[in-house]
Amino acid sequence: MKKAIVIVLVLLIFIPLSAKEVRAQPRYIVAVNFRITFKSDGTAIVSLLQHPFNISKKGFEDLYGNPSILQDMVVQEERTAAGLVLLFADNPEKVDYEIVGNMRMKDDEVVLCDVENIGEMKELKGAIVLDVLVHLETTNAIEQLNDRIYRIRITDCYTRLNPMSWIDVIEFRMGEDVQLISYKWSPKSAKGPKIAEDDRLLWENFNEPEAPNEYILELKLPRFELKGAKGYEVMASSSFSNGLLHVSLTNVGNDGFFYIRAVGDSIDQVRKVYLRKGESANLSFPAPKKVKVEIWHESTMLGEAKWVEEVERGTHLKSPSITVLAVIVMGLVLIFLSFLVEKEPRKPETIKDIGEGFGLVR
Repeated sequence: MKKAIVIVLVLLIFIPLSAKEVRAQPRYIVAVNFRITFKSDGTAIVSLLQHPFNISKKGFEDLYGNPSILQDMVVQEERTAAGLVLLFADNPEKVDYEIVGNMRMKDDEVVLCDVENIGEMKELKGAIVLDVLVHLETTNAIEQLNDRIYRIRITDCYTRLNPMSWIDVIEFRMGEDVQLISYKWSPKSAKGPKIAEDDRLLWENFNEPEAPNEYILELKLPRFELKGAKGYEVMASSSFSNGLLHVSLTNVGNDGFFYIRAVGDSIDQVRKVYLRKGESANLSFPAPKKVKVEIWHESTMLGEAKWVEEVERGTHLKSPSITVLAVIVMGLVLIFLSFLVEKEPRKPETIKDIGEGFGLVR
């Protein structure tokens, strides 16, 4: 029920962006551009750039700078921010986000819009800007592929609410130290970016068929370690001896399934184990040599098992084996000596003999 209320509220703010009624103002249209800047710490700043205008019989009428329109947008700020989160998740309530730049006018910004609906973007100078910081690890849009390499899926938030609507202009920027590895979009029949640079992608969509429903980017985020599996934590160690890779792990977090992956030259094996909090497990992998052991929960790598040197393991096992051997040798010697003693003739024991043994008879 709560989720439905959120979606309705978002719908109320996003759908009317094309035509909103303002106090004592004629109906007007808002040109909307999206700009997403990815940061190396696993966050993204989503900037919404809006430019109000009106098209009447007299032609194009620019309404940027109108204080009443700005005030109307400020009132809707919280709902608009929740709508921006729909780019990464279907329920804003589950996402950690915050407004880091309130609604304000920026005269040096430019908003692109096909004002005359002729398939040509016109530059509208000045924008009412809202900035929202989204922690990607709290969304279901991010997936770890390799060490510091992540796949991020950005969904058209308009299409999520209404299949017949779409984002006109969306731009992706790579922040400092962020590397764009690759990009694609879905469906494949949609149009690709108009601008594709190492640190910038820009899509201009003039109609629904050519607008992607989903934008898929693979990024290197050097300062980010995915903790998407929040509450899941495992202590793990690994060692190697006699052609076997030994892995020990203890669950110190939430109950759940964990994947233990042994990966290296000529080996890539995965085992699955379910552990409750506090439970432990020991696993072995046939391996030609020591290799890296990764611990995963679903699509999140929790970390690597701590390596225990083979020398330490060998030293630990050597001492008990020598002790056992010494005990066996001593036992054999005692048995041999007992046979020698048994060969001497013995007199049958009497009650007197037994009594003397206890000091009862003198």
